[in-house]
Amino acid sequence: MTSDSGKQLVTTILYTAQLSNDLEWPDRPPTNGTRILSIELEPRTQAPGGGFIHHPSDRGPSLSTAQKIIEKIKQIVAEDKQAIPSERIDSVRIGPTDGSEPTKEMCLALGGLSPRHLTIHAGWNEEAEFADLTVLQPQWTDLQNLRLESICQDIADSSELPLIFSQISSLMLNHCCSFNFIPPGGATNLKHLRIIENDSFDMFMMAFDGNTALAETLEVLDVESTNGCDFTHAFDSEDVSDRLQRCTNLRELRLAVGHHDGMDTILASCIPSSVEKVVLKFSRSLPFLQSFDDWIDHAKNTSWLPRLGSFHMSIDAESKVAELQEYRTASPDVAKTPIPHLSVQSFDLAFAAKRKTLYDLLKSTRPKIDLIY
Repeated sequence: MTSDSGKQLVTTILYTAQLSNDLEWPDRPPTNGTRILSIELEPRTQAPGGGFIHHPSDRGPSLSTAQKIIEKIKQIVAEDKQAIPSERIDSVRIGPTDGSEPTKEMCLALGGLSPRHLTIHAGWNEEAEFADLTVLQPQWTDLQNLRLESICQDIADSSELPLIFSQISSLMLNHCCSFNFIPPGGATNLKHLRIIENDSFDMFMMAFDGNTALAETLEVLDVESTNGCDFTHAFDSEDVSDRLQRCTNLRELRLAVGHHDGMDTILASCIPSSVEKVVLKFSRSLPFLQSFDDWIDHAKNTSWLPRLGSFHMSIDAESKVAELQEYRTASPDVAKTPIPHLSVQSFDLAFAAKRKTLYDLLKSTRPKIDLIY
């Protein structure tokens, strides 16, 4: 059974091993693909007013239910193998898991598919099993896009990840934490990396350090780091600057950063010269506003970002104005600085004036640039 929404066609195997025609879960980014096989491994009930409530469990499906799920998968895979290429399943999403899925039996059943997209979403214990994906027969050689959600487990060795992860061109880590993405042999073709929240810059640097090809293959980097969880390990903002500048073929940089770690005050000097498109969102903070002249100084230099064709800088409309007292413990100089106060309205007016100066400079040196407010 399938559902049709636009161009997407979805088959969902519920925890009960029944089929459903549900499409997306509203609290997650849309799933890639046009023909999606979704395997849910937690029970759920209809919520008042629409949508669903999932019921996390420390146990996966019972043995009888798990076997029914496997049989449903085998049935769907057998039918898919008979379909013409344009109508075959191109996306698989699994989860929420209990930490032991996808199991070896499930992977053996899925082996006949040939998806381009794979999503694995962790359940209550924030773990998933990856090693059993090595038993896929045939291997998913067409896999290009991998999305991991809510996975917070320590990957101690690359052998814990399947070889097919080495070939992907796009990776999203959605609310994962301390996840060390280093597949066997390293990621050799990773062009698009998106990391959403938690220690997202830490995970970027672990991926950069562990996959030697990333410095040359990465073309699009999209990082959201606004909840204050970054730099809890061995890294700091200067390490981000170092890794970013070594991404020699980066074309597009998208960053949403908070004020907790000082990333908002150093970014102008971090961007590699290869970048063509920049999209930035900042939280309101006095240190950011007081360091804004660094952007203006860089824009005065015509050799700064010579390929830049599109630039967008904005402020998170929901953020409050963070003041200098949050930085007192970090810097003796800041500790001696009198603490001014700005209302949200005053901050926004000051930011708008400084951004206009920056945009005017960029327009004067790059007449064809696309400046987005």
